[in-house]
Amino acid sequence: MEHRRSARLALVAAVLSVSVACAGSDDDPAGARTPSPTAVTEAATADATDRTSVGAAGIGVADLRASSQFYRSAFGMVELRAFEIPGYMDEIVLGFDDMTRGAAVVLMHYTDGRERDYQDNPVKLVFYVPDPTATARAIEAAGGSIVLEPAPQAALDDAVVGLAKDPDGYTLELLEAGGGTGG
Repeated sequence: MEHRRSARLALVAAVLSVSVACAGSDDDPAGARTPSPTAVTEAATADATDRTSVGAAGIGVADLRASSQFYRSAFGMVELRAFEIPGYMDEIVLGFDDMTRGAAVVLMHYTDGRERDYQDNPVKLVFYVPDPTATARAIEAAGGSIVLEPAPQAALDDAVVGLAKDPDGYTLELLEAGGGTGG
């Protein structure tokens, strides 16, 4: 378990370091520097030698700042990085402050002038939470809605599961941490 956690942490750190390197810094706000292919490969494989995992999931959102506030309020996530890809999209990467709890969520808002449908896309983000009922209340307070009140599900060995929607209509599965398997 500890090896999986450290491998996940290394992969998330690699993804974030590549994002930071590509997005620039205070000294280089335009992001002119890019990491070498060797550096990217070494970072991505450090301590994750034979494992593949998801470092982040990206979702398109209508209002970047409002969505960031929603996920911070509802789940206690923190903004890890915000950056702009000029003429294409703006992004905010959210995660948990200790970076050992799950993958990051990347909020994306396209700025390329093309029409996008951000509402009710068939996407589900699964969150393992200590108290699905309390999290459901936090989602409502943050502006989301509850689709299925958290309750034990026989098909998942009585794990407590609930379903909610974020302001853009993405499905949020709330699965009691340590309580079974979801998906």
